[in-house]
Amino acid sequence: LAESAWRLHDLLSLAGSLAGRAPSRLCLPRPVWSLLVGAAWLADRVVPSERATPEALALMGLHFRFSSARARAELGWAPRPFAAVLQRILLELRAREHA
Repeated sequence: LAESAWRLHDLLSLAGSLAGRAPSRLCLPRPVWSLLVGAAWLADRVVPSERATPEALALMGLHFRFSSARARAELGWAPRPFAAVLQRILLELRAREHA
């Protein structure tokens, strides 16, 4: 559960921006992504992949959205803005990289 729902492309663009990198300009249309996933299924039958599995690629093309209204109402959940949380995570990762 998060404060907001982000599409993968938007999330990666935000992370890149917060990390001081140029955001990705590439965003494949859904039909092209579906063809890529289909090709991955065929290729996986010949040479199975442990990293970019067809299942993982298929999931990357989906957009999951969940409502946090119940958690907010019943539990008093009050999350911080996602961009602020992501920025803190990136700063922590950068600090660990230099430690």
